[in-house]
Amino acid sequence: MTAPPGTGPNRESTESLFDTLPDPVLSYGSERSGGPDSSPDALVLRMVNPAFASTFDVDRDWVGTPLERVTVAGRIVSDTGDDADANDISPHDTTTVRRILDAIRGTANSTVRFAQHHSDDRRQFHVRAVDTGDDDTDGYLHFTTVSELERRALELVARVDRLERTLDVVTHDIMSPIEVARIRLEAAQETSEAVHFQKVAGALDRIEQLVSDVHSVSAGGIDPTDTVALGDVAESAWETVDTAEATLVISPDAPTIRADTDRLRQMLENLFRNAVEHAGPDVTVTVDPIPDGFAVVDDGPGIPSEVGDNVFRFGVTTTPESRGLGLAIVDRIAREHGWRVSVVSPDSTSTDSNTGARFEFTGVSILT
Repeated sequence: MTAPPGTGPNRESTESLFDTLPDPVLSYGSERSGGPDSSPDALVLRMVNPAFASTFDVDRDWVGTPLERVTVAGRIVSDTGDDADANDISPHDTTTVRRILDAIRGTANSTVRFAQHHSDDRRQFHVRAVDTGDDDTDGYLHFTTVSELERRALELVARVDRLERTLDVVTHDIMSPIEVARIRLEAAQETSEAVHFQKVAGALDRIEQLVSDVHSVSAGGIDPTDTVALGDVAESAWETVDTAEATLVISPDAPTIRADTDRLRQMLENLFRNAVEHAGPDVTVTVDPIPDGFAVVDDGPGIPSEVGDNVFRFGVTTTPESRGLGLAIVDRIAREHGWRVSVVSPDSTSTDSNTGARFEFTGVSILT
């Protein structure tokens, strides 16, 4: 492997300066198996300073690894606010160093913005590439923290943009139940048949749900200080969802946790509704305890492995009838509690067709 930058008489001083930089920095270089004058086989990680290692949890043992295999938490976001959820970063977001470098090389000013979810907060960085070789095969990536004022301004832009997109979706979707209610009300006035009134009630329920979704996406902040019996809240949430012939099974070991009761119930309602819509009206949904949290599991076909945790992103759905709001709300409420939610996809090697979708919530404050 080619020696890292800074070899020679001044190597120690160069590495010392590299290590003491307060900003996260990594160096990369070319791997040439055919000798110094051959074409590079790959760009590999040369060094990371302590600030980079602690910020992105990348150990120095990664030195020598191709950049396309070095993954860091976070993702590239827009500088202009065009990305509706540019600051709504998920703990599930990851990006390879090679993708960051390629994105920088595709910009006019050799800089991109990178955002990372960290604990209960979000970090944002300007990332700049500094080439030290003649053929763009050696250089540094320098991460500079975005100022707090600029970060808040970007968060406001993203929140407004996200709300506008949600309103566009709901404005479109709300017309259908309104039309159903109007037609059925006219039919009820003419025939007085009970079925028409039932359809009107169903349309009004759908409108109420759409309004609730808008509130969930736009609302911010919770008070996760209630002492909550998970099983009791799950039963309450189940009663407010049209569960058809579905069955709810609550483990007798379901814990008592610290949470915001109303927001937890809303989160469970979305999970239960998602199970009925995607797994069918006779689905069985189970609420189980797991180490450090709880799981909500159904016995339906599950979420395709290629979708995975992307299902929590706004607008991602596996059915054309859905607008991809429900699970995005689940993820948002979980993160507001300081929890991590992940989806376990069916095992492709399993012979059991009812492996279902499994949503695991960890980092939960369990009281009993």
